[in-house]
Amino acid sequence: MQVVEAAVELLESKRALLDPEPKDAVEDLRRAWDTVVEFGATGRGADLARRAGLEILHGRVRRPAAGGWLRADEELVL
Repeated sequence: MQVVEAAVELLESKRALLDPEPKDAVEDLRRAWDTVVEFGATGRGADLARRAGLEILHGRVRRPAAGGWLRADEELVL
C-alpha cells in the first residue's frame, strides 16, 4: 500500500504543476511522456497511479491535438 500512496502523492504533485495553457504544447507533451515512461520503468506504477498518470497524459495530448500539431489522430497517439 505504501507504493500506491507514494505514487498517488507523486502524481498529485505533478498534477499541481500542470500548466493549463503551456507556451509550447508539444514540448509539454514530450516532458510529460518522458515522466510517464520513467515512472513506469521504475516498477512503481500501481494500477491507480498508472490510471492517474494516463489521465494527465491524455490532457497533455489533447492540447497539441486541438492545435493541429499532431500528425496522427489523437486516439492513435493514446
